[in-house]
Amino acid sequence: MSLLHTFDDATRSSMHGVLFCVVGSLLGVVLAFIIATFTTAGYLPVGTFLASAFVAMAGHWLFRWKRQAYDPSAVFITYLLSLCISVWIIEFFFVDPNIGPYADQLWTIPNLLTNAAFGIILFLLIGMTLGMTYFAARRTHDDCTLQRALLAFIGLGIPIYFLAHTEYFLTHFQP
Repeated sequence: MSLLHTFDDATRSSMHGVLFCVVGSLLGVVLAFIIATFTTAGYLPVGTFLASAFVAMAGHWLFRWKRQAYDPSAVFITYLLSLCISVWIIEFFFVDPNIGPYADQLWTIPNLLTNAAFGIILFLLIGMTLGMTYFAARRTHDDCTLQRALLAFIGLGIPIYFLAHTEYFLTHFQP
């Protein structure tokens, strides 16, 4: 018997929402890499990243139609915001000052301590991102309605579509 089968429906559905956000993100990064490999004009991967994460999560949400599930809009936005905050913290405290794993001198005592702090902070940020996404999924667990579907696909699907077209225009425009 699987571990997920021991949980109630709300917990299982919320965990699936988090899982599909992460799997969609990884799929988006891989697809962006594949597209950039076979395209000579350059490519900006944000549209692919967002579209694949949103499609994976919203597709699972649509399979739960007429049952209770998380709100895809709230879960997706919470995932993106917490992911952006995590990336900003890593860039602000480690990449820009060139310390920790990004330092020029790798084997000094202060840098070893900074590497240890980086490892701890990295796992805390991963936990924060997944925890906030799960919290949003759990708090918005309710019936799948047509209103929620329209809000998700109009409020998030159309801006992601326009972003993908803007990226395509930016990489393929020849002045």
